[in-house]
Amino acid sequence: MSFESKIIDTCVVMERNLLSPATIAYEKPDNGVTVHNKSAYFVIRDCAKITKDCLLIYLYGTLQNPIDQLRNKFTEKEIIDFVSRSNKDVQTKQLLNLIFVDIAKDQDVAHIKVPDNDRNVVTDFSEEKSDNIYGDYDYADIVEPDDEVTIDELNLMAVDITDNRAVIDKLISVFNAELEQ
Repeated sequence: MSFESKIIDTCVVMERNLLSPATIAYEKPDNGVTVHNKSAYFVIRDCAKITKDCLLIYLYGTLQNPIDQLRNKFTEKEIIDFVSRSNKDVQTKQLLNLIFVDIAKDQDVAHIKVPDNDRNVVTDFSEEKSDNIYGDYDYADIVEPDDEVTIDELNLMAVDITDNRAVIDKLISVFNAELEQ
């Protein structure tokens, strides 16, 4: 079983069964139907291609708490295969990136505080008669976050997404994957 099939099996939406029909429709858009309009043939084919390419991302997105729901479902081998394919396939890479966003949220390091600036302030942007209208640019107020983030907190998520081994190790740890003997 593949990494993606475990996601499909975890989902409860009816669209989880679309992958096989979409693959067939992409390869043979007139399968099971009579197409009288050339454009309809290409609409069917291209809709099937988009479904094939984006279905896993959609299904993953339907999970209420994907990290918890997928915990203990993967093997080390499935994770290694998934990460390897993410280097070659754009949709697999997108899914991997979404998973890492959820890992960060799950480990409570994904929140970023945005200062609550007063948006009703009116600023005069008319040019002044001055030699240097850019003079204050280097000295603009730099907004500091309310809470300092410590290095230890950042290390919870410190994974170089280009380092396959680090990504694999993180996924194995987060999902409590079954290790190969």
